Amino acid sequence: GGCWSGPVRYTAAEDALAGLEFSSEARAQIVPTEFAKGPARGLLGLGPPKLRFPKAKEERDRVFLLAKVAWDPGESLHLSMLATARANLLDQLGPDAQSYQCPAALGDHWEDVGFQGSDPRRDLNRSTGILAVLQMLRWSELAPEASRRLLQKLASADRFGAQTFACLSLGFTLSALQALRRGALYPRCIRHEAVLPALHDLHQAQCLDLLGRLAPFEGKPGTQACTEAGPQVDIWVHTNEMRAALAKVDGAQVDAYLAAHLAS
Repeated sequence: GGCWSGPVRYTAAEDALAGLEFSSEARAQIVPTEFAKGPARGLLGLGPPKLRFPKAKEERDRVFLLAKVAWDPGESLHLSMLATARANLLDQLGPDAQSYQCPAALGDHWEDVGFQGSDPRRDLNRSTGILAVLQMLRWSELAPEASRRLLQKLASADRFGAQTFACLSLGFTLSALQALRRGALYPRCIRHEAVLPALHDLHQAQCLDLLGRLAPFEGKPGTQACTEAGPQVDIWVHTNEMRAALAKVDGAQVDAYLAAHLAS
């Protein structure tokens, strides 16, 4: 139990998770493909989309397997990953590792970053497990200023002042997995010649999309800052619109979405 001796960087977490081995029973439980069927593809002589680079199928299956790995606070890596993501989001990491304090595995402090209670397992393990934590860790490390702005704006935009980032991030991970399952993320995977970076791109793009949608609202709901910006739209209206749109897009449209929200 307990955390690592200091904060864990994304690359170290990814390397550690790469060592996980999965049984044939675990592999039998995943659904890595669910391609759309329709007359248009048949008339055009198009088969299902394909990933065309070495070990593509293994990489694709592995992200679905990671999503099945339950977050376990008794595992030091698991707790360290989430604790570091929390510290990144709350700007609690000083210039050296000595300033890092590992939080308790359970407690109300997890609500500070948007979990619904004192035990993150309730949200994580009914969704996308350790994969969601990995994506949260990556974005909070890669884009600390943007991730903190989103955290602040979510609390400002929520009608009750509650923090919702963690639960929304889980939803973004799930949407990215669904795009991969449908083959809509395949062009991005082929561009990277890897699956996980493409999945991260779509998670990050959704975070930035939501940040842009919330940009006009700098104050608490009902305050002058919000009123001057115009009527505020509920956060869940934004995220439901985003989810519904991504559920219908093909590979070219996913690429366009990524281009619109990512710098490169």
